[in-house]
Amino acid sequence: MAPGSRGASYGLIGLVMTYPGLASLGIVRGPLRRVAARFPNAPMVFMGCLIGAFLVGRPFPLFRQLFRDAAESRNVLYGAAVFGLQTLGNIVVTAVLLLVVTGLFGDRLHRWMSAKPSRASALMAAAFIAAGVFGALGRLRATANGPGRRPERHARRSRRREVPTALDVRRSRPRLR
Repeated sequence: MAPGSRGASYGLIGLVMTYPGLASLGIVRGPLRRVAARFPNAPMVFMGCLIGAFLVGRPFPLFRQLFRDAAESRNVLYGAAVFGLQTLGNIVVTAVLLLVVTGLFGDRLHRWMSAKPSRASALMAAAFIAAGVFGALGRLRATANGPGRRPERHARRSRRREVPTALDVRRSRPRLR
């Protein structure tokens, strides 16, 4: 992966997540309103893909190293297990958080949201905008800490063993005449 592209996808996902937040506030038009008229599940599929990309594309060193180790092992079962366990861990943390919030604030939160329906839209907009800003700031942080700012990090990164591509393997074979 190119050093500059590390957080680019994460920043793009952050910007994309900001747009539905602005649409929930009524500032911009909803991005999937025409598609949702024909395919009612399209917004859920889109959000699932976006959240999956958000989880896999995160630029945190722990996750990059986890996925790099899985790829370097060249073991498909190990790689699938790593990705599966990371996804299950995210689901468990989210489910526990949902259960805690529901247990502590369930009835009061429901009454508060039902009293004024615009509160649900405002809460959803705040969540999307917060996730979008988090993603965009993650991209800015990755850019600010790039090779130009810290040469020792760049040197350490370049010494890591990269997973060879098919083109690299072809080039490394001895030529027979």
